[in-house]
Amino acid sequence: MFIITRVDEACPSVKKDLNNIYLSKYIKEKMEQCSAKLGVPVNCILPVKNYHEEIDLNEDMDVLLLRVMRQRVDFADDFIRKPPQDIQLCSTPLKGRRIQDRDRSKSSQSRPRPEGGENESRPRSGGV
Repeated sequence: MFIITRVDEACPSVKKDLNNIYLSKYIKEKMEQCSAKLGVPVNCILPVKNYHEEIDLNEDMDVLLLRVMRQRVDFADDFIRKPPQDIQLCSTPLKGRRIQDRDRSKSSQSRPRPEGGENESRPRSGGV
């Protein structure tokens, strides 16, 4: 998924009215060029207008941004439900892995302590 930003600066009709974003031939042409160069379908290229000078919220801008977020969530959901064949997901739960890794690091750090010396209770000092 790709996002084309600042479409208002690219096209005067979109700058005048953001509802023209999908009616603009120029924006459509740019989306098609992007599709051809990147090798992704046009429906995976989403135009948005950035909040960069606005003080108040704008419903039209919010709709575009929320559409992007919704498509990202849907894409991630599809990916989790049916991942591509070349990507293998972990079968071991992450929580179990962390416990195993922690146990391994504990066993490698445990060393026998010297018996009975006064160095046992004193903290180690730098170079002296």
